[in-house]
Amino acid sequence: LSKDWSVPRITACPYTEAEQAKLRSILELILSEKTLNGERTRIPPADIMDIFDKATNIFKSEPAFIEDVPAGITVVGDIHGQLFDLARVFNVHAKDGKPGYENGKYLFLGDFNDRGPMILECVLTLFILKILHPDRFFILRGNHEVCEQLVTYGTLAEIETRFAEV
Repeated sequence: LSKDWSVPRITACPYTEAEQAKLRSILELILSEKTLNGERTRIPPADIMDIFDKATNIFKSEPAFIEDVPAGITVVGDIHGQLFDLARVFNVHAKDGKPGYENGKYLFLGDFNDRGPMILECVLTLFILKILHPDRFFILRGNHEVCEQLVTYGTLAEIETRFAEV
């Protein structure tokens, strides 16, 4: 992939209040008690594709080498589709009645999909947060975010199964 250096880095959510409200409602659904207890979310495919498109626009504006990660950041390793563990990371940083993702700054080191039972929810959570807070959420691609691994460790199978149910 070549980088279009004329695209300025996006540091604030570029979407309307209505679009942000929709993203927040999807995020609340994903991080709800029902979902954290293992119930699958029912997010329309069009909404999922919209989230992927919006996140892609943010990612395309970033340099391949991130040099400006802010101080005081929480570094998070492999999540591997474990939504409950991802929610626990955010709960640790909850403050003043706000969830941790509204307060903190995070660097995800990749390997956020594959293996776990809630792969799609983990990916959507991170992408929504990247869209809403591009200056506080940094997401690196790990070895599990390449095509071969998506097949080997179950992400592709989960997506195919979930969309077959729609």
